[in-house]
Order: sequence, then C-alpha cells, then structure tokens
Amino acid sequence: MKIFGDRVITRRHHTRALQELLFTLVLGLMPLWLGLLLIIVFARGTPLGVLVDHGQLIVFSAALLAIGFFGCAQEFRAVNFGAKPWFLLALVTTVTFNSAVFSVITFKELSGIEASSVELSAIRICSVVVLCIAIVLAYSMTVINNAETIKEFQADDLRAEHKTELDDLDKRFNELGGKK
Repeated sequence: MKIFGDRVITRRHHTRALQELLFTLVLGLMPLWLGLLLIIVFARGTPLGVLVDHGQLIVFSAALLAIGFFGCAQEFRAVNFGAKPWFLLALVTTVTFNSAVFSVITFKELSGIEASSVELSAIRICSVVVLCIAIVLAYSMTVINNAETIKEFQADDLRAEHKTELDDLDKRFNELGGKK
C-alpha cells in the first residue's frame, strides 16, 4: 500500500490499471495487428516498417495521452500531490513532439517527397519511443485515477471488518441454537 497525495494505491489498483491498458493496447492497435497478419500471410518479404512509416503509432500514442490529460484535468482536482506539474509537462511535451513528427510525416506524404532510409529509421524510432512514453504516462494516470481516497479506503476496511464480525456472530448464534 502506498499513499499518493490523498489517495491510497494498492496492488489491486495496479492490476486494474494494467488490465485497462492491455485492453486498450490490444483493441486500439487492432488495425496494426491485422495489418501485420496480412503482411505475414500475403506479402512475404515486405518490411514491417510499412506499418509505422506513416505515423500510425504516433496517432495511437496521442490517443493514449488523452487518458493522461483526462486524469490531470478531471480526476486530480481533489488530489493534492507535488508531481502534478511534472505529469502535465510530460504530457504536453510528448503531445507537442507527437504533433511535430506527425506534421513532418504528413508534409512529406502530401508534397510527394520521398523519405530517405535515415528519415524512415528516425520516424520508426520516434514512434516506438513516443508510444513507450505514452504507455508509461497512461498507466501512471490510470493507477492514480483508480486509487481510492484515504477515507474510501478506510471505509472499505471498516466494512470488511464489520462483515467478519457479523459472520462470527452468526456462526456463534447458529452453534448456540444447535445448528451447524
């Protein structure tokens, strides 16, 4: 258990955030997975970079970062912690970088300029790096958003303790009445 601002973060919150993130990654990247399957089945020898050369991962990264912006804008109003400005700075910087790289890709596509192999390699590396950053930020924000406030956490503990006491009383009552 870790206390983050006025939130309590437990293993359950990390598990829930991981489930949400994996679900989002699998379904959100479904067009890329299907494209990969088509390349494997039909276009033997086609480089896999075709799937990311046009900025597909960058667009998906921006969608993942929306989770972080939602968390900062909505859920963190009641949460008081010192890292909030750093999360916002990381989000804004990553989205700005996303926009710049995608703008360059779009400009090259629309102007008919052929990208060199060095530029394609840079685009692929940037795409993967930005996607990794987006995944880490989205995961962090999801964990914090799923966390309970300390009061909610204490109330859950009290409810569980109260239920245990009631179960014990029921068991004793049944034993006294001859029921087993």
